[in-house]
Amino acid sequence: MAEISNITIKNIKGFMDQNNSFDVHILPNKVNLLVAPNGFGKSSIAKGFESLNSNRLDLPDDLYHDKNSPILPEISITYDNNVLSANKDQNTISSIFDVTVINSGLKATAKVRNIPHRVIQQGVMEVEDIVLRTSIPRTAHIDYNFSQIKASFGKNKKVLTNLSEKIAQNGIAETILRDLDEHTFDDLENIGEYQELQNKVSGLRISNTKFSRFEVFFQIIWLYNNKRANLQEAKRHEDYVNLKNSYNAIIRSIDTTGRNIAAHEQDGKLIVSFPKADTISNGQRDIITFITSLVKFRMNYNNEKKQILIIDEVFDYLDDANVVAAQYFLSDFLSENREDFYLIILSHITEEHFRGWVLKKKLNTQYIKPTQAKASINTKAFIAFRDSLKKTNEANYSALSNYYFHYNPKINEQDLSAIYQAKDGLKKNWFEGTNLHSDILPELNKYLKGQESYDPYAVCFALRYACEKNIYAQLRNDEERTIFLSKKKTKDKLEWAEDAGYDVPVIYYMLGIIFNEAEHITGIEIAQNKERSCVYRLDNGAIRQMIIELFNYTEEDIAIDAII
Repeated sequence: MAEISNITIKNIKGFMDQNNSFDVHILPNKVNLLVAPNGFGKSSIAKGFESLNSNRLDLPDDLYHDKNSPILPEISITYDNNVLSANKDQNTISSIFDVTVINSGLKATAKVRNIPHRVIQQGVMEVEDIVLRTSIPRTAHIDYNFSQIKASFGKNKKVLTNLSEKIAQNGIAETILRDLDEHTFDDLENIGEYQELQNKVSGLRISNTKFSRFEVFFQIIWLYNNKRANLQEAKRHEDYVNLKNSYNAIIRSIDTTGRNIAAHEQDGKLIVSFPKADTISNGQRDIITFITSLVKFRMNYNNEKKQILIIDEVFDYLDDANVVAAQYFLSDFLSENREDFYLIILSHITEEHFRGWVLKKKLNTQYIKPTQAKASINTKAFIAFRDSLKKTNEANYSALSNYYFHYNPKINEQDLSAIYQAKDGLKKNWFEGTNLHSDILPELNKYLKGQESYDPYAVCFALRYACEKNIYAQLRNDEERTIFLSKKKTKDKLEWAEDAGYDVPVIYYMLGIIFNEAEHITGIEIAQNKERSCVYRLDNGAIRQMIIELFNYTEEDIAIDAII
């Protein structure tokens, strides 16, 4: 199975010649989810690919990272171990792939308003038209000349019937061109084909005599031989009308705006125009533009080349119902199991958001922002070992959870080394006392100091301990402390404390979204970089500030008593 194993971007907004190469495993007929945080440059990558034409990379000036740099804008991909690239002079990507990009289509425009004594320029958000066809076949009619046909029939020409009204019926041109060929006309002894033709044109409702059927056959032969260009032109227009009707049927099925959005002809093109962005909801706009663009892609699918379809952050803002609708249309592609179709979704939303998808079995997640922070084999092995106990030994699972996955004031007294099993990366001394806490503390301090290299799962352990300890310290008596410790989830502990009248800072709930990522890992996932999504969140400036506030960090190392 040939894969795309690298994407490299040069001098395109946000990327120069460093930190611009991404090793990936983009597979055919999969939902290749490429995740990176907001501000990374996902849309710049999409816009770069959108700027490809068959001959070169035609990058708009506003998408250059540095217009004055000697480094030319370039996109390259490694496909099946071969590097394909595009710049201002050439495009070898197009020799293998057609590339299509779907995004929200939003653009900012300036509207000028003239009012007495001054001019006001007002910014307006608009949705770009979607051009479904760049040309429209002219309306054509089958050039049926009965006099010429009679003359060609010979001395018995008076027996022929004028079929001008019948032959002009919709669909006849398509029937003639699709179902007949020269062999059919030459070999009248082929009764099977002759009979098949009679069935095809039975809609003309002529007399059911053998001669009546033959005279229709004769006149169709004449049209095919003498007016073929005219027939082809009529067929092109019939195909166009059918295409337009198909588009509009789909648009009607998803249009909830009440604005009668439809494909229409304008300036010699077939386009879909949209109301101003502020007059319809974001969800309405996104689903209509997405589905219309997706159907356009499908109807223009070129089987002679492999296809890359890039969807830029459309799914980040769709509600549940529209996500289901979008999946329905995508599943139509993926159900064909095509080896020439590479679907890429660019998103800041992590894999967890997509786990409810009907298409989740097709999901192939790639985290594309390089990070130095990495979970150690020890923390991953410890988490995975606890998870493995849930099915094999519930008592040991609970003991490990109570003392090492949550705050417990009696941690100094604990020795759970009997639970330990020899496994790669699993440290035995972490099952005794505060050894685990002592080892995660330096990772927390690295993070708080702003160092790029730290263990994100170790930081998550410290966050959970600190949040729970701070609430535990407020409790008034042993009964409350017992109840608090008996709650199995941090969220349950916080909610109980709040119901009991204690002050629970809202950031504790927010941070729970972060540290819960370090709660479950399967044995298979130990070798994977699943922690990337956790790193993206921890590296967010607002999240970092919450954690600084949690620990009252003042540039001095946090002491171990903050978490035990």
